[in-house]
Amino acid sequence: MGKGGGGGLAFLNKKSWHTGGFKQIEEVWKREAQAENEKKKIEELTKQIDEERKQEEMMGVASSAGIVQRTERLEFMYRGVMATKQPEVVQTGDDTMNQPFQMKEDDKKLKKMETKQAPGALFLDDTPKSMNEQWARLNNDPMLMIKQMEMERLKHVKNNPVKMAQIKKEVEELRAKKKAKKEAKKEAKKAKKEAKKAKKEAKK
Repeated sequence: MGKGGGGGLAFLNKKSWHTGGFKQIEEVWKREAQAENEKKKIEELTKQIDEERKQEEMMGVASSAGIVQRTERLEFMYRGVMATKQPEVVQTGDDTMNQPFQMKEDDKKLKKMETKQAPGALFLDDTPKSMNEQWARLNNDPMLMIKQMEMERLKHVKNNPVKMAQIKKEVEELRAKKKAKKEAKKEAKKAKKEAKKAKKEAKK
């Protein structure tokens, strides 16, 4: 007989194919799966936060480029959507104010956004697919990309005095060349006119 309280068959628990071993493997697998799920949730949340930050930056550039309205309009839009989904009662001392919130003119603007007829309407879609499509469309807008490049260049120039001086010099040289070309063209035109006049007088 084997030693210990487990009896002669205790060694079987150490075998991977034994039922005891299966339970241990299952527990380990569950813990690993749970840890993996938590990791994925954290990664998704981090990605979402990063994506929202990028969208906020892009919307700021779009607002500067005149493609979308200012932040105040966007804030109204979010408030309007929440107000239509969850009407609230304003608690004040005035009985006329103790009524569900009504938007009137703002409601018309919201309806325009719902029918995709106003800037910012893309944010009314709840589906990630629609958001991604609209985001890609906005992100690939040539005007927006040009504006973003200009802003990035301006940012680098402001932070680099040497680069700023270099660009300033290049601009001055370009202006000087443009001015010289304009003056040369003007002189050539004047000379041609005088030659034509002299030729006309010679025929008399």
